[in-house]
Amino acid sequence: MFDDFQSTLIDTDLAGLSAEDICRRIANLTLSTVDLLSNGHGWAPAAIQRRLDDAGLAYQSSLALSLSRWLTCESEGDLILAWVNLGALVEGAMQLLLITYDDAYKKDPNARRDKKNLVKDAEQTRFEDLRDFCAKSVWNPAPVAGYHIVSFRDWDPYVALVQNRRNAIHAIRRREIGSFVEWRQMLPLHLSFIRDIYQNKMDGRYPDDYSPNEND
Repeated sequence: MFDDFQSTLIDTDLAGLSAEDICRRIANLTLSTVDLLSNGHGWAPAAIQRRLDDAGLAYQSSLALSLSRWLTCESEGDLILAWVNLGALVEGAMQLLLITYDDAYKKDPNARRDKKNLVKDAEQTRFEDLRDFCAKSVWNPAPVAGYHIVSFRDWDPYVALVQNRRNAIHAIRRREIGSFVEWRQMLPLHLSFIRDIYQNKMDGRYPDDYSPNEND
């Protein structure tokens, strides 16, 4: 499955980097982004900043720093937890994207609604619904004209694989969890994924002359 989408999604400059290096870059970029979002007072709209302040951004930083701990593990239990770790970072990245594009998100007919027909905030939307929304209104190929929040590569195959592996934590019945080889192959994909979101597509949401950085 990995071979079906790796060539179109992994940034070419990541070839040859070690898993340790990739984990460090993921952590650096996530922490840098969280720092910008957490200190956005004065440039982010007040309503958005309040939501960011309440969003548990520190958890994203901690989860990003935790990725490297799974590099030396071998047990199935550790593999499931490694997928959960990666899945939480994927879910958080989608939520942060939609929070910063809240106006466009709330106007989109594919946005999830509650029992009162009010659009749910992105941070209150479950993984499956986030993925479905992004597949219809965010990732390329472009959906119906006028309903495209921002143009991306098609990240749905990556998001779907991580979600499916992560879901092994939810049930006692046996699920496909892949291997640590496959999990490590997802790391450069994840760095490419958050580069797309945190650097390329959320750039206009940052203060002038500021941008998240993955370098030490």
